[in-house]
Amino acid sequence: MGLKVAAITRLARDDFHVVDELKALGVQVFAEATPHSTCLRLEYPSSNPDERAIHITSSAGPFAPSEVVGISAKAFVIGASVRGEVPVEVIRELRKKETLISVDLQGFIRVVRGGKLIFEPWPEKERVLSMVDILKTGRRGG
Repeated sequence: MGLKVAAITRLARDDFHVVDELKALGVQVFAEATPHSTCLRLEYPSSNPDERAIHITSSAGPFAPSEVVGISAKAFVIGASVRGEVPVEVIRELRKKETLISVDLQGFIRVVRGGKLIFEPWPEKERVLSMVDILKTGRRGG
């Protein structure tokens, strides 16, 4: 399609082979080394793929506004795994740019409780959504 694509990520140094693979595909990567990568484990108790439990086994931690300050793009697509990975302050920093901001809702309504990802109400909903141009939602269940 002729698009220029970049990825901003946080991951363990042991997982930088993923960064190398993206770079080999022509993707510009801004990677922050962290003690751990964010890793999720999915369990499917039945043959229904919509019926699943997701557990977080490790986290790369939250992004910081400083990680996006010097980066410009026509659009930013935020695909967090869990609430807190992309704090409101990061989105506020992106909003200062002349750009589109898209977020995947699941990364803001999923929280970790007892190592398991569950959906909970989102207290910062109004603040974040007021800065977002595109909201990706999904459907749960059949």
